[in-house]
Amino acid sequence: SYISGYLIDNSDIEWKLFKLSFPLIFTTFLLNSIILNIVKRINLLNKQLITIFILIPFWIILHINWTSLKCISIIFIFSFILILIINLTKKQLIGWLFCIIFILKIFDLISFSKEPIKYYLEFNLYLYSTIKLINLSIYLSKYKKNFNLNLFCSIAEYLLYPTYSISLIVSFEDFQKQFSSSFINKTPTFKFINLIKSFLKLFCYFSLLELLLHLCKVNALFNSPFVMLQNFNNYELISIAYIAGQLFHLKYYLIFGIPNIFAKIDGMKPNSLPICISHISKYSQMWRYFDRGLYLFLKNQLYIPLLNYQFTSSKIPQLNLFINLILFRKILATFSVFIFVLIWHGFNSNFCWWVSLSAFSLLIERLPINQFIQQKLIKIKLSPSTNIRLKCIFMLTALIPGIFGIFFFLGHGLIGNYIFFKILLQGFKQIFTLQISIGNPGWVMIHLIILGYFFNNTSLFIEEKKKKKGNNI
Repeated sequence: SYISGYLIDNSDIEWKLFKLSFPLIFTTFLLNSIILNIVKRINLLNKQLITIFILIPFWIILHINWTSLKCISIIFIFSFILILIINLTKKQLIGWLFCIIFILKIFDLISFSKEPIKYYLEFNLYLYSTIKLINLSIYLSKYKKNFNLNLFCSIAEYLLYPTYSISLIVSFEDFQKQFSSSFINKTPTFKFINLIKSFLKLFCYFSLLELLLHLCKVNALFNSPFVMLQNFNNYELISIAYIAGQLFHLKYYLIFGIPNIFAKIDGMKPNSLPICISHISKYSQMWRYFDRGLYLFLKNQLYIPLLNYQFTSSKIPQLNLFINLILFRKILATFSVFIFVLIWHGFNSNFCWWVSLSAFSLLIERLPINQFIQQKLIKIKLSPSTNIRLKCIFMLTALIPGIFGIFFFLGHGLIGNYIFFKILLQGFKQIFTLQISIGNPGWVMIHLIILGYFFNNTSLFIEEKKKKKGNNI
């Protein structure tokens, strides 16, 4: 702790490791940006020569410095074998299988460095490298030309560019466009004053998060046995869960924010930072705008390809017709996306509950009857203000399970189960059986529904205001 008289809550291991690693991460990104912006202005060498003789050796040294020679060797060997197989077979499924097995068995197959900083960076580098290799497998499976020097340079740049190595997900095609454009447009794409503002904003967010960790021991409670929460009343219980979500947002805004700024310094165009969860009225926006890179990966590399895939292997015409129905393909694509999310995060019960409730929320949003009511029926003979009020009521059906799903994601052990069954299920049971008394779960649930209604109104107002300005949510 660095605030006299207060102890800091270090229960969030990821945040603690990120803080320990931050000096190394920051200096690596800074050194990379300096060298990269210098070599771009070397007119005597073309881009390929710069990549082969300057950037590749330099980036390998940077990666070895912040992880280990063993880590980089494993990634190199795995990448070489996989790229060779995909280039020969043109089967992207092999890439998916190899990388999924690697993610699932990473702790069984690999021994990490014992130093906490190295452990954190190695773990993230392994995971994000597998995503890159899946993207490469998809690209190479469709690549019709012979493997050439230009493609080799592009692959090396994609795998080794440090700023996209441990937190930001970008497709191979998008990276190629960004990196090539940064060499063509050598003038900075950012204003110095905006750069200062961005760093100041991150510093303010960091200070706020650290202050909250000194004052609110929410993470400690969410990492404790659920019996600790039995000492709190229902209002305190739901408040603790809400604050945990806010702390999670601040943490990832900072984790994604640092590479985001340095990518812009390098002339790249990274994805937008996580949306503030305090004005998300539609749960689909949580998936779409929190981790934009992961969302685009799941959408473009998994969901849309499965949605458009035509199954022709069945010898039974009726079965072939059924599996090619758009409804079946939508279910298969959605199921596959959430299975990969579980592979990425882990197959424990909390994540399974989170994914199930998330899928349920998205299903409610996409139900034809729900869309018909919101988009057609309530607009027939009602005023605009009445339309919005009714829309906010219907939106609660998707918002409530989505929010309680997040509590499973954030909580360890039976924390999520305790909050879900105590507040949501018991609360609705008491509402429907009219067993409501001051402070009991039913009473608190009614307050949450009322707050959710006004929350939806505010969120829709902010969303509409930003649409008029032409900004993203």
